[in-house]
Amino acid sequence: MTTTYTALREGLSRLIGDWLSVTGAATGCTTTALKSTALAEYGNSYFSDGGYFILGPTGTSSAIEVRKVTSFVQSTYLASIFTNYPFTTAPTSMACELHKINPDKKKKALNVAIKSLYSWLRQEVVDETIMTEPNQIEYAVPSTITDIQQIFYSTWPASDTSDTELGSNMSFDNWTASAPDDWTASAQVTTAQEDDDDFVLSGSYSCKATIAASQTGTLYSDSVSSPTDYAGQRITFDMWVYCRTASRVKADIYDGSTTTQSSYHQGRGWERLSVSATMPTTPTALQGGISFASGTTALTIYCDDAHLMYRERKPTYEPYPLYGWDVYNSVLYLPASIVKNRLITLKGTTYLSTVDAEADTTEADEPQVQLLYAEAARYLYQELISTGPKEDITRHQQLAGYYSGEVERLKRRVGKLIPAHQMKVPGYP
Repeated sequence: MTTTYTALREGLSRLIGDWLSVTGAATGCTTTALKSTALAEYGNSYFSDGGYFILGPTGTSSAIEVRKVTSFVQSTYLASIFTNYPFTTAPTSMACELHKINPDKKKKALNVAIKSLYSWLRQEVVDETIMTEPNQIEYAVPSTITDIQQIFYSTWPASDTSDTELGSNMSFDNWTASAPDDWTASAQVTTAQEDDDDFVLSGSYSCKATIAASQTGTLYSDSVSSPTDYAGQRITFDMWVYCRTASRVKADIYDGSTTTQSSYHQGRGWERLSVSATMPTTPTALQGGISFASGTTALTIYCDDAHLMYRERKPTYEPYPLYGWDVYNSVLYLPASIVKNRLITLKGTTYLSTVDAEADTTEADEPQVQLLYAEAARYLYQELISTGPKEDITRHQQLAGYYSGEVERLKRRVGKLIPAHQMKVPGYP
């Protein structure tokens, strides 16, 4: 389960007694004044002690805006906003939170607590992205895991592999006018349906693609619908290409930010271009295709029989524990090289996710989130000892001490301390 930043802010604010949620009609508002009868019940004293606004989605076009209230007149229920930092647009309805402690400081306290409570609140991680290579003992530790606690390996027999075609219309047999279905050509590339047997390898048609001299361009398959399903997986794209000009065409895999390319077509007629790439942790696209380099003359090629493949592997045997491993500078060192194509399974932990935007979530829920609130409150008041008004130092010291005690109590009650025998000890199974 997860908790959004919006809910975290409310939970922390309620814990320290600094939470008011206000809704109602708003009339006569400007970018520097908020007017609503819903404010009248809180009186001048509330705003004289501080008072920040957080406006919700219906309050302003910018969704969430933190602004300082400089004065409030209860008889006219008009709150004046610091003129040097006005609202983006005048609010048209009332949906806001009132805080005496700046909500940005609360956000910082929550994120500090997320990091400082790592030994008590964290994510459990199982990573299966490493495949062994012969004569290799060093592997980069995946960014998804902070501390490795256990390592296992298992075999991937060929009988337990299956190739899944991710692309559509890979044979170029389906067309709409002069464009192949499920493929997109850049503006510099012209496509046409080809049925000449000399230029068709499979099915009824191939794709004829033409590009002018000195132009660059691409012909890509449309992205798979859920590219993040293949995060960390090995993807292969191959395509048969007929070309009579060397060093003008390559096969590509594109993950939304990075393009991985094959070597150039050698210009000897039909050649199979192939490229493989490991997807990042958050791919925003997954496409295969070809790219054209510029040249001195126009270029025409023919494409057919493409494949965008994901090889799914399933181990036949139970994983074996691995002993004697070590980690140094984000590099995993195995005790010895392991034969090719063994799956390495890493079990360990990583930090909870920090939050910034309203919809951001962290991987904590009740009752463990109460420990997060207590640690954030302890940090918040500890910071206010040095940054708040001098007359409040004693009160902030008392509150920091109180929440320090709450943190220790909740660690024992709801915390999930990493037991000593599970700590990252090289050689432990």
